[in-house]
This record gives sequence, C-alpha cells and structure tokens, in this order.
Amino acid sequence: MNILLINKFYWPDVGGVETVVQQHANFLTTKGNKVTVLCIKKNASLKTEKINIQGVNIIRCSSLGTFFSMPLSLSFFYHYIRSVLDNKFIIFHEPFPLADIAMCLFLPKKKKTMIFWHSDIVRQKKLKLILGFFIKKALRKANVVCTTSKNLSQHSEYLGIVKEKLQIVPLSIDTDGLNKKVNSLNVNEFDSEIKSYADAQFISFGRLSYYKGLDVLLEALKILKKEGVEPRVVISGKGELSNHIANIIKQEQLSNVIFINRFLKEDEKCFLLKNIKCFLFPSIANSEAFGITQLESLALGTPVINTSLPTGVPDVSINNLTGLTVTPGDPYSLAEAIKKIYLNKVNLDIFSVNAKIRASTIFDDKIVLPHFYNIILDVCNDKYI
Repeated sequence: MNILLINKFYWPDVGGVETVVQQHANFLTTKGNKVTVLCIKKNASLKTEKINIQGVNIIRCSSLGTFFSMPLSLSFFYHYIRSVLDNKFIIFHEPFPLADIAMCLFLPKKKKTMIFWHSDIVRQKKLKLILGFFIKKALRKANVVCTTSKNLSQHSEYLGIVKEKLQIVPLSIDTDGLNKKVNSLNVNEFDSEIKSYADAQFISFGRLSYYKGLDVLLEALKILKKEGVEPRVVISGKGELSNHIANIIKQEQLSNVIFINRFLKEDEKCFLLKNIKCFLFPSIANSEAFGITQLESLALGTPVINTSLPTGVPDVSINNLTGLTVTPGDPYSLAEAIKKIYLNKVNLDIFSVNAKIRASTIFDDKIVLPHFYNIILDVCNDKYI
C-alpha cells in the first residue's frame, strides 16, 4: 500500500513530533508499504529536495520561512496534490494548519485519511482564531482521528467534535532495545565531565522553551536552598531560554545546578538517565502534550516528577506509582516533590519497578505500533466511515 505522511518537518530536524513521524514511517516501511513523507524545509530555501532515507521517500518542500511557528511554502500545495493522488492512505500529523488548509481545499473522497493529533495550538492565539475553521473541517473530513492520551482527548479544544472516530494511540519506545543499549555502553568512552554528573540526584533535558517550566524548577531550587536542601541537578539543552537559565543559576549562586548548554548525545542521555535518581519534567503549558523522554525514563526504571497538565503528560508517569505529579507552575509543589525524592521519603525502589512494568506493558513499540497499523487497516476496510 502507498502511504503518505504529512508533517511540518522531518528528520534530521529535531522535535518530538518529528521523532514520531520518523518512527511511524520506518515501521510502516517494515510492513511492506511504500512510504512517502511530505514536509517543509525548516529554513528558508527556494529548492524542493527529494531524497530517500532508510527506504522512506522524503519530499522536503521549499520554504518561505516561518510565521507564528508555522512554516510557509507555496510549493507544498503543488506537492501535496501530487502526493495525495499517488497514495492510498494519508496520515496528517497535527497541529499543522497549512496541511489543514490543503486538506480542506483538495481531498478526493475515495482517499482514506487519518489525523494524528499531538496537541492543540496553544500559544499562537491569533493564528488559532484565523485557522480554527480549517482545523475543525479537516478533523471532520478525516476517516479516523488518533491522539496520544485519554487526558488530551477529554481536554482538547477540538477533539470533542470527533468523539465517534477518536482512537488513543500513545507514543512508544523499544524498551528492550533501550535497556540493551544502556547495558552495553562503555563508560570509559565518556569524558570525565559527563561521568562526574552520574552521581547527581536529578536531571532535566530537552529544548529550553517557555513551556518546559525551567523557570519554575529554578525557583523551586531557590526555595530548597533557603531550607538547606541542595540536591545536585543537571539541566541540559538548547533554546531561547539558554542565556536566561545560565544567568539565573549564576545570579542566585545555585552551585548545586550543573547547566550543560547543549543537547546531550543519545549515549550520554541514556547513561545519565540510568544513573541519576530522578527525571524532572516540570512542564507548565499544554504545548507539552506527552513527553517521550518520560518513556525513556520509565523504561530505564528512573522515577519521574511531572505535572498535572490536561494533556498526556500525567498519563505517562503516574503519581505515587512511577513517580510524583505536581501542580504546573507551582514552585512550592515542585520543591516539596524534589525534597521527598532527595530525602528518600518515598520508596524509589517501588517506583523504579513500577516504571519498568508500565513502560513495557503499555508503551512498548511491540504493543503500540501494531495497534496503530490495525487502525490503518480498519480504515482501509471501511470500519471508519
């Protein structure tokens, strides 16, 4: 079967949704399908690029740049029409308003479609007002709509209009593969600096964006410092808040905080995540819809402190089962949770065992990806009309 996946960007562009699209594309290829990904270049470019990566055909359209975080491309519409005509099944990864507009303007009735809904548009309120009509119309046109958690399905501004064709498909990882990779790591290959961080108690890594809640984390650490509680915390990543975070750590003299102003390499990330006591995921906005890094933590038996956002975040790591869940944006709540973990006021061994069980029984690739593929086959067999 010819399957088309549509998303804003694709690997090697980095992002949570891009990781999922690549995972889906590779999996669908292994099932004997001819898979094409239609996306847009992240930076302005006049040239459309067509390449093949691991058996997946990539059409990376020329770009006029971005507007409110949405890539703009005129060639996208041309390649969209051609690609839709050439493929039997089309998967739209949302939010991507340009694809919603294209879907509303052109979609032959015989084509089978899925919208994979990762999150609502949160920050770009003006854009949402303008494009809401197209988003809702696209959702109604799709044969089936998948989203990553029950929590997101219940709280989304949009998904309520398509309840009858909504399916839950969580994000997933290869839990066995991740553990084998970690167990085979050669510690001697890491530089001494990275190795020295393994005795820290907490780690937080990823894109340094407003919704990640790192301001709240630093405020929580300031509260704990006043109480004489100073756990060693590693923060790693890059983004618009890089300088801001570095300045706060320096100004507040948070000597217990190690700031690595870059993305960790995969091996470094796995090594630290396995050895450090707890993963911090203090996100504050609904832009954080799931958090696949939480899955990596659970798979390695590392408890998580996350937040009770109305998205999939608290559905991944469960309060008092695999870690602790706190109120988003509340530094006192976060400080208290950190203190409980640091001072061993909770049973981390139980959290660790539960984390591994939850990852392997709910979020493993072997469980989730076949379920995802069965939904596609059901649509092709007219189960969803």
